[in-house]
Amino acid sequence: MAINFAVRERWIIGYENHLLSQYRDREVYYYEREQSVQTSKGQLTGPRSTATMIIDAMDQAKFACPRHLPNAKSLQDAMRPRLHVVGVRVAGYFKRGYIIEPTISKDGDLWMEIIYLVLQDIVVFCRTHKIAMPQRLVIVSDNAGDNKSGYTFSFCGALMGGLLFRVLFQLYLRTGHSHEDIDAMFGLWAAFLTRQKTLQTPYEFRNALRTGFPDTQFYVMSHKRLWSDWLGKLRVSIGGMGGSVNAAHSFTWARRQDYDAERFGPLTSRFEEQAHALDVIPPSLRIFQWEGSEQTKSHQNKLHASHMTPPCITHTHTNASPTTNCTPVV
Repeated sequence: MAINFAVRERWIIGYENHLLSQYRDREVYYYEREQSVQTSKGQLTGPRSTATMIIDAMDQAKFACPRHLPNAKSLQDAMRPRLHVVGVRVAGYFKRGYIIEPTISKDGDLWMEIIYLVLQDIVVFCRTHKIAMPQRLVIVSDNAGDNKSGYTFSFCGALMGGLLFRVLFQLYLRTGHSHEDIDAMFGLWAAFLTRQKTLQTPYEFRNALRTGFPDTQFYVMSHKRLWSDWLGKLRVSIGGMGGSVNAAHSFTWARRQDYDAERFGPLTSRFEEQAHALDVIPPSLRIFQWEGSEQTKSHQNKLHASHMTPPCITHTHTNASPTTNCTPVV
């Protein structure tokens, strides 16, 4: 069989570019992570203050329930549901683990629910440590379709419309990513669980992990809110960001008053209503093909602050206490 050296060279160059892109992704994440650590210590304030969170799901192999190692053979033919476990690291702030019952579907609503719960914890953290809320939010997740949909984008626009942050970044790790800090955290959890002989319920998994990792809060999620129903009533449609190889992986939300036209160019989004300083500017989606061609899509949506505030999220600079009676975790 003849070797096509031209094809081989093209794949080698593509692979090297992929590795270089992964390295640059990590450089961006490590920079934002350090910004978040400094903010959590009160060393960084103002427009550069940041909260950087990375969210990912763990392999479900270690979470078949029930688990009974002394007599594992008796369960080998049983249908044991596997729990879905999601980990979140907010650099400098805290770590969270969510053990999700198998009856809960893994979709965009779950992603938004966990982001919402983490934001409430950030509010509590800032109040407890008497520091100002960060003005920048960075959300890092993988490129799965559940994390990257029109509803999740509308959710981020709602956070901006609620005046909770000045700038919001959605960063999606490209296909083939590995060895991030959250993966190391998952490795510790998995190693710990292999030493647990009997775990019969999701709450026993939670209690075991709480004992083994006291610096991390673990919760069992028994239900979630239907964020997509609420967002659907806002009649905001955002599309064109799907895919993996040929799709954009970084998106920025900002308000008109914070948009730097000299740096980023004129706005491509068009608003039917009169311009306002608090208009939320959706990301202008640029999709780059391997051949170098470019396709640009813009939106015609206007996100009003008065209509886009997510329920139950309370800003730390107000006198009201964060709402916790709607939290579906224990």
